[in-house]
Amino acid sequence: MPRLSELVDVGALAPGLRVRPWRHFLAPFDLAARISLHAGLSSQRGQLRPTGLPRACRPEELALLDGGLADKAAGPAIEVFTSPAVLREHFWSLDPDELPGPARAAASPRWERFAQDVHAFLGHVRAPVPRQQALILTVLDPAEPPGLWEVGPGRTLLERDRGGADGSSSADVEAPLSVAHMNLGDEPLSLVFLNVPLVGLAGLLRAEGGAAKAPATGLDLVRAFAHRFPRCPLVRLALLPGDGVLLPQSGVAYDLDPAGAK
Repeated sequence: MPRLSELVDVGALAPGLRVRPWRHFLAPFDLAARISLHAGLSSQRGQLRPTGLPRACRPEELALLDGGLADKAAGPAIEVFTSPAVLREHFWSLDPDELPGPARAAASPRWERFAQDVHAFLGHVRAPVPRQQALILTVLDPAEPPGLWEVGPGRTLLERDRGGADGSSSADVEAPLSVAHMNLGDEPLSLVFLNVPLVGLAGLLRAEGGAAKAPATGLDLVRAFAHRFPRCPLVRLALLPGDGVLLPQSGVAYDLDPAGAK
């Protein structure tokens, strides 16, 4: 059986994180229609970008990614859910000028009520919302998509027990965060990720480079990994308007790409 480093070196998809629908949402979920692969990660003008156009998964690759085919106790998974239409309608009824900004310490009461609705929805579906938490709004422009892992935290709408979450897509390697994302826009969005957890990426770098310690942050780790293993497949998961994802606490190298669903 080939080692993990041998698989990622030749651009083969390794066993790792899977994708499945959140157990409280029973609508049909066609993973094959939503998921695709890039040939890796590359650095272009100092920014990380997917390598080439995405392609459809082969049957054996789909089997590695399909969480519906595995025992749920077998390992961590990315779980997809659908938010209610009333939540998106509430979002689109709000005035962006009332968001918190440099001249405003907090969001308007209308935005605060929306944040409370999101919190209540996640609690209603028994999402794993931690005691320390923050709700953060980030706007991504599909016409001018940033490089991956370039966008930091957005505007905080709700925060409980300060320090619980920072909203960034680069989690600390030693203390992964529990994160949920929702696409409240009217355009498709993609979650792009490496299906090897952060601890696995760090282990591969230590084994290959002989380094005693992995990079301190998620961003440093992903950059170092992409430089050493540029052919490791990057998974692209389409999120339609209203879709959301729950990320496992094991730590995932992921980001949101506004360039569309495919």
